[in-house]
Amino acid sequence: MKYNNLFKIICILVVIQFINGDDEFYDDDYDYIVLGAGTAGSIVANKLSENKRNSVLLVEEGGFAQHPWIWDPKDWVPHFLINPEPVVSRAFFTAPEPGCNNRTMSLLRAKVTGGCNAHNGMVLVVGDKHMYNRWADQTGESEWGWNNVAAKHIPELRSKFYFRKMDENRALLPEIKSAVTAIGVPYVPDVYVGNLNGLTNRVSMSKPDNITVQRRETSYSNYIDPIAANRKNLDVLVYHRAEKIQFNGNRAVSVRLRDVGTGKIRNVRINKEIILSLGAFESPVLLQASGVGNPSKLLQAGITPVINSPNVGEGLLDHIYLPFTGKPVVSNIAANLTASDLYRYSITDGFLYFGTKQNKTEHDFILGLNFVYYGPGQVRFDCPVELVNATSVGRVQLKNVDATGAAIQPLINNNFLTTESDVQILIDGIKECRRIQDKLVQMGIVDASQPELTNLGQDDASIEAYARSRGSGDFHPHASIRMGKWNDPTTPLDPHLKLKGTRNVRVIDASVMPSIATVNTNSPTMIIALQGSKFILQDN
Repeated sequence: MKYNNLFKIICILVVIQFINGDDEFYDDDYDYIVLGAGTAGSIVANKLSENKRNSVLLVEEGGFAQHPWIWDPKDWVPHFLINPEPVVSRAFFTAPEPGCNNRTMSLLRAKVTGGCNAHNGMVLVVGDKHMYNRWADQTGESEWGWNNVAAKHIPELRSKFYFRKMDENRALLPEIKSAVTAIGVPYVPDVYVGNLNGLTNRVSMSKPDNITVQRRETSYSNYIDPIAANRKNLDVLVYHRAEKIQFNGNRAVSVRLRDVGTGKIRNVRINKEIILSLGAFESPVLLQASGVGNPSKLLQAGITPVINSPNVGEGLLDHIYLPFTGKPVVSNIAANLTASDLYRYSITDGFLYFGTKQNKTEHDFILGLNFVYYGPGQVRFDCPVELVNATSVGRVQLKNVDATGAAIQPLINNNFLTTESDVQILIDGIKECRRIQDKLVQMGIVDASQPELTNLGQDDASIEAYARSRGSGDFHPHASIRMGKWNDPTTPLDPHLKLKGTRNVRVIDASVMPSIATVNTNSPTMIIALQGSKFILQDN
């Protein structure tokens, strides 16, 4: 008799599964599945699992961040900029960029717990009131405004991370401050009051360490590591790549994961919601591989359309980085300087100058002001320009899928420097670098008789030609799955980050930004994760 009852129960379960539109059994099920254990996903998984009744799975394509050089910032240049480690970094490539002499650019993204927190420059700038209030206006949701961000989210981040402010008395930094303020640029001592326009102290996401001077911090190290062992309703699955979300109508019912080592498939059922935190390239690509996007483009890629959302992957933005190394420090000063004098905290030293020369409310560029050590007696003024108010807009589009339906390398078009405004901002930035350099010459710090290391003419045409030949993406891609107002058909996401046309799919990462982020995107992405988690919990 008991076997008959067991058979009946199995039959009932099969029928229920069939009614729900599922044609397969699942390896597991969770209330919430968060794809990507990076900057945003780590925070989301922490917040959703605070309620013990919520079962949460956090999935990461890479492994745990165990390499010692991840944590020591001195290793950042050799292991990320010069020779990126394939174990933790994945390279995407743009199509030839017409505004940059048809150059193809490498765009690195992280594949490790901590995400881009684990291999970025650790610059910690949360943004200003103008950016967040603009986002609130564009989405119609006041929770994205500065007042909410400043009152709720910035205090949480400051309680979780060290927020190390640089030592502005380090060698030659007082001279930079004097030069910049002497040309009329205001000094902004507190970057958390909503105003950034002017000269600010650089702040890094790192903490003091007896071994390495400072130690990197990531969302994963500070939001997941402390709770992973004891929070039984949270599972972390590494070395698994999300390949496809299965839909039944407008509801996501499961996600297909592949073990990147063995190739084994794991199908996991979604009880409540699935959250994509894969970044501005991979989040839109996964949606497209799952049938969410522009129907005609999906069909061209061999994908059956499921959800009509034509602007998934559209609107891609990034900042443009243009190096500039100027004249040397006068010999009698340079002779007394060592590398440790200038690189006390490695990549996180120097001032940031947020500026505009076009009478705008928001800044257009950020200058990274510092001096660079090239050897005994060889120290130069350094002033890279970062264009952060770009108007050139690109896209991310899946070209095709493999035999299993998994995404293949997408087509990425940034369209860098395709607007006159963007070119002019870089010209303005270089000119401002030289204005600061001239003041340092007057102060007797920089040697006027020596040439700049960057071989660059003084006229606008020369600067434009240099920008088109040397400008590159600054590894801050965003805005490829934009949030917008509830009734806005041009934005894929609603103000609460839910994919329009679906019941239970959200995106929480840098791709949701509704317009340009005028600061490094890492900290605003953490703000998005904190606010997005609140939306999920209140909506459920």
